[in-house]
Amino acid sequence: MRRGIGYVLECTINDVPFTITGFSAVDATEHAAELTAITAALDRMTRPAEITIHSVDPYIRATYSMISKLAEEGFTKANGAPMNNRDLWAKIYEHSKTQTIDVITGTHEYSEWIRSEISRRRLGGKENNEIQK
Repeated sequence: MRRGIGYVLECTINDVPFTITGFSAVDATEHAAELTAITAALDRMTRPAEITIHSVDPYIRATYSMISKLAEEGFTKANGAPMNNRDLWAKIYEHSKTQTIDVITGTHEYSEWIRSEISRRRLGGKENNEIQK
């Protein structure tokens, strides 16, 4: 399914806040779309930082909490098969080596704006314009 994705990176330098945004559309499952947005945001980071990822999906937080163990196991399931979205989790793991990353479940001050931008830009399918809160 075609899904719109977006992210906001916010940082403060010398007490001045800066934001960088990114939006696109991907043919992916809900989890893969969210992981794609996360990796796109992390790819923009050029220096080590403390990063908080906000996700409304508890799966993202739960899986990230085990990312080191998953990496040690080659991002495979108990039966030896590759886990879903293995490539995206591997990219996030690589970023976790140089970034301090925390994942929390819930929305943030930009959540509604991101939803409205995805809709305004007509990214994704009709269903995607009503992203879960």
